[in-house]
This record gives sequence, structure tokens and C-alpha cells, in this order.
Amino acid sequence: MHLHHVAAVHDEYRIARASGVGFRGDWFGVSGALNPDGPGFGRAQSAVYRLFGVWLPPLWRLLLVIAMAVVLRAGWPLPPAGWRELLAGWGVPAAGVVAGLAAALAVVGGALVGLGVLPRLLSVALAVPIGFDIAARGLRWDNGLALVATIFIQLLGPGRFALWPAEERFMFRRLGGR
Repeated sequence: MHLHHVAAVHDEYRIARASGVGFRGDWFGVSGALNPDGPGFGRAQSAVYRLFGVWLPPLWRLLLVIAMAVVLRAGWPLPPAGWRELLAGWGVPAAGVVAGLAAALAVVGGALVGLGVLPRLLSVALAVPIGFDIAARGLRWDNGLALVATIFIQLLGPGRFALWPAEERFMFRRLGGR
């Protein structure tokens, strides 16, 4: 048995398990065993939201700042030579300028996300310099952590102590609702 076969079977099992957990929750709701309108469900849902939507996101923002600082330090002086070489190899015109713009985005965007200024939007934009770094140096702990942190910030929001989470009102508004 080859190792890639074992890994594929393991991945299929993880997907099936996650689907089963989601289906079980849906089934409990439909069958009446779990009452989403009940007070216990509301308290549990509120506690989970406070943990994941309010208290953990500042930690993800801090981890993003640290990871981006390590990524940029590894490529010092800016823009990283690996990014310039990568872009030149791809045939991008003015590869040094594009790499410089990506480095500026990493510095400014990382700092602003850390402060909680437009964190969801800038987390999406930070995928560009993080992607350049992963393509240039390979997946390492620093750029991997930066990528995971941006994904969590995009999903969970900025959390507590964000200075200007302007996009939050759009995230929680029902479109078409009054």
C-alpha cells in the first residue's frame, strides 16, 4: 500500500466525518430533538459566538502581525529578492515594482489589520504578498501562520478592540431585509 493511498483514504474519512457531524446537527433540528428556538440553544450559541467571534480574533490579529514581521524579515531588504525573482520568472513586467507594491501592502496591511482597521478587506488583500512568499520560499511556519490567520480573520471578523471594523455592518445585515 502506497503512502499517498493512505493519505487519500484518511482525507476521505475526514470529509465524511465532517459531513456526518453537519448532517447530525441538521437532523436533530428537523426531528425536534434540538430546539434552535429554545433558551439552552441560544445560551450555547451566544457563548460560542463570544469565544470565536469576540475573544479569539484579537489573538489571530496579533499572530498575523508577528507572522508578517517574520516573513518580511526573512526577505529583508524589502522588497524580498525571492519575490522579485519569482515575478520576473513569471514574466511580470516591472517585477521589482510589483514586488515593492506587494511588500508595501504587507507592511501597511499587516499593521492595519493588527490595529483592526478594515480587517476583513485587508486580510483578503494580504493573500497576495503571502502567496508570493509561499511561491518563492515554499510553505513555512511563518507564511503558513499568516495565511491561516488571514483566513480566520476573514471568517470570524476582527473581534474586540478593533479600531475601525467598517465592513462588519455589511457582514451581519440581512440582504433584502428591513
